[in-house]
Amino acid sequence: MMEKLNLDLEEIKRLYEKGSPSEKIAKEFNCTYQTIINRLRKMNVKIKKSGEGLKLDLDLKKIKKLYSEDNLSTIKIGEIVGVSYKTILKKLKEMNIEIRGRKFKKGTKEFNEENNKILELFNKGLSTIKISKKLNCSQTTIGRRLNYLKVPREGKRDKLKLNDSKIKKLYTQENSSLFKIAKIMDCSPDTISMRLKRMGVEIDDRNKVKNLNKDKIKIIKLYENGKSTQEIAKIFGCVDSSIFNILKKNGIKLRERKEASKLMWKKEGHRDNISKKALKRFKEDTEFLKRYKKGVNRKPNKPETILKDLIKKNDLPFNYVGNGKVWLNGFNPDFLSKNPKHIIELYGDYWHNLPKEKAKHKRRMSAYNSIGYKPLVIWEHELNNLNKVLNKIKKFIR
Repeated sequence: MMEKLNLDLEEIKRLYEKGSPSEKIAKEFNCTYQTIINRLRKMNVKIKKSGEGLKLDLDLKKIKKLYSEDNLSTIKIGEIVGVSYKTILKKLKEMNIEIRGRKFKKGTKEFNEENNKILELFNKGLSTIKISKKLNCSQTTIGRRLNYLKVPREGKRDKLKLNDSKIKKLYTQENSSLFKIAKIMDCSPDTISMRLKRMGVEIDDRNKVKNLNKDKIKIIKLYENGKSTQEIAKIFGCVDSSIFNILKKNGIKLRERKEASKLMWKKEGHRDNISKKALKRFKEDTEFLKRYKKGVNRKPNKPETILKDLIKKNDLPFNYVGNGKVWLNGFNPDFLSKNPKHIIELYGDYWHNLPKEKAKHKRRMSAYNSIGYKPLVIWEHELNNLNKVLNKIKKFIR
């Protein structure tokens, strides 16, 4: 059984009385809306009826379109709009829209066919969440159908094909919460908790919504010193949205994505990690490479244009492929000749003299040689004497 959540009751009460729906508050505190309702009742707060007191300006035309034309369920529309399905039902009734009943009546051929499909998927080991997503309905509907079919469901979760070693790694090494792991593995937090206990992993209190107000000065200082919300969250053992909320409540101006990326890029070791991961992906993930090639539309820069014109003018057997057209062993050459297998790389004087780029150059040359290509490097400053460059290329292809 999961530990009782340590929620900020006063903050819940304040948000609810201000007009926020229980679903929205639940998202902020990373729990269910029913938990919020229970806590409010304990504080003797009067629970509003569906839609009562909401300060939301709901787009009725959008709701009508989603329900009537797009054929979405009230639950799905509620998730999109950010209210409960009961509020959606109420608004549909106010607009005199006929509410859809059961998709298929009990006992009909269609009803039985759908039940057989649910049963087939369930016997394959799929969870009710996965089945509901596959059949575009709620998890509750799947549960009811299984009950109707009198399918014994006790212990059925154990049959979920979950990677226990991955779950353990995410929890113990990467410090992920039960909720985060459950989202990754597409199951409930209870299932993750059960699997961890079976592996002898102690469940700590990281799943509690931590009261970070006492550490707000330290959090603000870390953020102003350049730490990201993710990095601060790791220090305090919480989710980054909790850090985000603390900063927002204390009037701290949050960095824009562009500014945050620049700060991250300057950090020691970050670029090398990115380069290693990217190179591995270019080599191993063919689908990613296809998408990347499709998205790249780079035009030749000034030095590349000069060299391209020189090659064309002297009818040299090279084509410009530096726009991502051709990838060899994880690298994109600038100029390529397939017969014979020759490559020309044009290096910028500043960028390619950096220590990091010098190390990358060795890997690049090794990658080309390993598949039988002979590379030639031409430096940007050499283009000041095109005759010399021309002779260098002719000598290279001889």
